[in-house]
Amino acid sequence: MKRRLSLNLEATPEAAIGICTVAVRRLGWELDSAAEKAPRLRAFEDQARLCCVASPAEVAIEAHARTGGGSELALEIEVPGYGPVAGRQLRSRASILLEQIDELAAKPV
Repeated sequence: MKRRLSLNLEATPEAAIGICTVAVRRLGWELDSAAEKAPRLRAFEDQARLCCVASPAEVAIEAHARTGGGSELALEIEVPGYGPVAGRQLRSRASILLEQIDELAAKPV
């Protein structure tokens, strides 16, 4: 099950990806270093760190410059499976990730 989201940040695309990198690391997710090409990243949850009934989430994030400044983040979050359980897990992971990004973006540099 996939969910696509967008988020605007008042930061350059490179800085926005930096914020996202810190956010996924705070959540204990692993970075896919092979997919890291500025300004984008891929990260995933290590299944060994999850409860036995949880499925690991993956996220792909790209940052694009907005006209007039700032960046638009395009996030694609995926959790294996379909139905209510996968849907709940997907909403939960997306919400937690967005909260982390918002919190970090609000901090003064």
